[in-house]
Amino acid sequence: AADGSVPAWCCIKTFEPRREAVRDVRWSPHSPTTFACVTDSGDLIVYDARVPARPIVRLSAHSGEATSCDWHPDPRRRHVVATGGGRD
Repeated sequence: AADGSVPAWCCIKTFEPRREAVRDVRWSPHSPTTFACVTDSGDLIVYDARVPARPIVRLSAHSGEATSCDWHPDPRRRHVVATGGGRD
């Protein structure tokens, strides 16, 4: 915080994509409850924060690890997520 104090926060939900390492997480700029993450196994996973039990989408994006992801900035392409990987 600007005044030097430490802001408080509280974890209200936990998302565990098969207990694999998550390499990057990005909130959707178009939907306040949607986020994407990429994993060590190369998966892209999209969640709705209101439904932590299962992802909206899970797909294999890379043959090796996935290291980054980001949403398309254009609202007309609000469902497009780009990913980057270490071995591709």
